[in-house]
Amino acid sequence: MERDQCSALINFMARIYGDDVKWRIIMELRRGYGYTLRELARRVGVTPKSLYKYLDELKQKGIVEIHKAGAQVTIVVLSSQHSWLKELEIN
Repeated sequence: MERDQCSALINFMARIYGDDVKWRIIMELRRGYGYTLRELARRVGVTPKSLYKYLDELKQKGIVEIHKAGAQVTIVVLSSQHSWLKELEIN
């Protein structure tokens, strides 16, 4: 599949699934280099506590990686397998 086709497909999926929390998490992570749990929760519009449930599912599927950056700091990033999402032009 060509890059333009991939972008078109993802734009289509975004219109359909744009309200889904897991989709919003993926879209936020593709925009940055990683976020703290608190910042990511703020950006997707959920509490940090409820964010854990969604991140656990995404982690089990290999989509995100969760790294401890200190005693109370956790950083969430797209997995290296899915870093190609950052290269797509998504509206």
